[in-house]
Amino acid sequence: AKLVTAYYSGRPYQYLDHLHRLQLDTATGIDLLGESKPIIPNPKSRFWSAPTLPWMGFGYNVSLTPLHTLTVYNAVANNGTMMKPYLVNAVQYAGGLDKENQPVILMNKICSDETLAELRTCLEGVCVKGTAKSAFKNSFYAVAGKTGTALVANGNRGYADHIYQS
Repeated sequence: AKLVTAYYSGRPYQYLDHLHRLQLDTATGIDLLGESKPIIPNPKSRFWSAPTLPWMGFGYNVSLTPLHTLTVYNAVANNGTMMKPYLVNAVQYAGGLDKENQPVILMNKICSDETLAELRTCLEGVCVKGTAKSAFKNSFYAVAGKTGTALVANGNRGYADHIYQS
């Protein structure tokens, strides 16, 4: 939130352009019925106010599918290359090939190598010595991840009760 405010408070559309470049404002196009389109407010929206931009910096005020988040995280793990997600390699019918999915590169590099290194350090730190360390303490593999906390609405009282889910 501090970084978004420091760098984009006077030019929120530049921040929104970054989200657009990462394709976080469009459906992933996965071969699955019912995928919803993300909702990202903009300054012309009636839902935009002074705290909107900083809140967007840590995931509030936007509605993305978990698949969108996973696509970006996978790009970090894949040296910055963002791939189109798909669920199955192939569909066969009566022994014959009906449909085959091939990997599709959406973006060759989502950010600089320096930024990728910083992201990896942060995400690995969460699982090695941070809030997720107990979940991965006996892991045979190097793990990187992100924990999160959500402010939960309480019926018609909204967010006034400050209920959090982690």
